[in-house]
Amino acid sequence: MNKKITVLMTGLNDTEKQSVVLCTAQLIAHEIVCEADALMEASIDPAPTFVFCGTLTGEISANEIAQLLRSCHQDAQIFFVSSNRETFKRDLLKKNGFNDAFLVPFDNGLIKDAILVRLVELNATTEKSYRPVSLIDITPDTKLTFDVFVFLPMNGKHVKFSSANEALSEKRTDRLKKHQIQSVYVDAEQMQSFYRFTAEALKKMDSSDQLSETEKRERKQRAVRDLMSQMFSTDSASDFTKGQELVNDCNEIIKAYVVSGNEKNAWFEKIMNHSGGVDGSYSHNTNVATFAALFSIGLSIGKPEDLAMAGLLHDIGLTDLPPHIQQKKESELTATERLVFQEHPKHSVKMIKQRRLVVPEKVIRAIAEHHEHVSGCGYPNALTGDRICSEAQVLSIADVFSELTSLEAGRARMMPIDAIRKMIDDTTSNPGKAQFDIALLRRLSALFPSPTSIKSELSA
Repeated sequence: MNKKITVLMTGLNDTEKQSVVLCTAQLIAHEIVCEADALMEASIDPAPTFVFCGTLTGEISANEIAQLLRSCHQDAQIFFVSSNRETFKRDLLKKNGFNDAFLVPFDNGLIKDAILVRLVELNATTEKSYRPVSLIDITPDTKLTFDVFVFLPMNGKHVKFSSANEALSEKRTDRLKKHQIQSVYVDAEQMQSFYRFTAEALKKMDSSDQLSETEKRERKQRAVRDLMSQMFSTDSASDFTKGQELVNDCNEIIKAYVVSGNEKNAWFEKIMNHSGGVDGSYSHNTNVATFAALFSIGLSIGKPEDLAMAGLLHDIGLTDLPPHIQQKKESELTATERLVFQEHPKHSVKMIKQRRLVVPEKVIRAIAEHHEHVSGCGYPNALTGDRICSEAQVLSIADVFSELTSLEAGRARMMPIDAIRKMIDDTTSNPGKAQFDIALLRRLSALFPSPTSIKSELSA
């Protein structure tokens, strides 16, 4: 740490405080009671870089407390933190003056990202922040203006692959592709150089598309987060007009970022471009939506648009679970917690209906049944075999595929074809607990080119 950074916390309940403390563990924190006089008279030296306000604001409205905090801490990033999905209104909170609002623990990763980005801007941390970029955006044999890194998940490190002011040769690019690496990393401080580079490259190509694949991905993530924030807000409840607006927003995201241009001859390339990223709360939803749509196309099951919508919305019910359950992996849950967790598909469907979203019945069924297993060992209703709709099976495969192919520190990265083979092996080795229809998995496996053909294509 190059300079002293302080954090002010006020009005946080136990859950909100736990999330903030977790995200600001290396910073100096001060907690002040959420009262006007206390906040105005507080003397913190140096002035706080971050202010976190929770839901325990007493009689002070969100609008009043935002104005008060802003008047006292003009240079700080001021965030609202809520653990109550029913009262979470991100758009209104930002309009009132907060830099952003987070629903915890669902948004814990986003809080950490926001803090690190600001610390990098202030040159107040020695910790590096890396952003994933699409390898397809880096033109081979062209001098780069930024360093390129690859992530080694087994030791959790980013290793420099090429340096600024040198070209990344086509041979070295092919080495990455040979290992089915489609995303590399750029230091957050050099991202503006990356954006200028890709803009110039698109201009030279005389491309009608003015956005790089990386920028499209970033816009998709923001659009999905905005959509989810609206879904979480009670402002959308019991209002058909707002429900239709949410459906329209969902369809626009799907049209612009998910199913656009998904020709079957580009199927494998699109699978590769979307696999191998970090699997966060919103990126998981967008990845599952993309994989579900692509699997729908490849398998000719259901409508890609329906599967994409189911992918975007399949886990929204997780936010209705107790915070301590949300923060655990499913394998870490106690028997009692597991019973509560297994109700989340019902919560997702309930939220869709409460928000008056008029969506195809296949979307509802896919979400409701995506944790059902053909063996009957799934949840929440222990359905078996063909009682589970095909769309739910496709969504379930996309969900597991996204998890297996994502980058996670301490775990070896799994290639897409290996993820499908693992699902096949798990199904055949223990049919009594099989999650998937084995015939469906084998049809999907046949769509992937063999490693030999991939290698031949690269060396051609």
